[in-house]
Amino acid sequence: MSHEVSMRLSERVWREVVAYEPFPPGVGLLPAIRNQLRDAAAIVEERPARRDMRIATFSLGQAKQLEAWLTAVSVRSRGPAGIGVALSAVREGMRVAAV
Repeated sequence: MSHEVSMRLSERVWREVVAYEPFPPGVGLLPAIRNQLRDAAAIVEERPARRDMRIATFSLGQAKQLEAWLTAVSVRSRGPAGIGVALSAVREGMRVAAV
């Protein structure tokens, strides 16, 4: 079992998640987690077609906090369109880390 959780997002979804701040400061996503998300490594997948991606790595505890925040955002009517994709990505990262 790994202690790190990796999360892969398309560039578009990553930008939506990083830019979204629905709650007053101090209530939303913890600054340390938001900073790690902002600092996600940029990669380019060339096959089958070019795709810009971001990969962020979190501790299991941070991934659970991110999952809780993404879950709360996903039920908001004005949340980003890609928030469900991000929620699936963090859950998949936790599943893989648990193997």
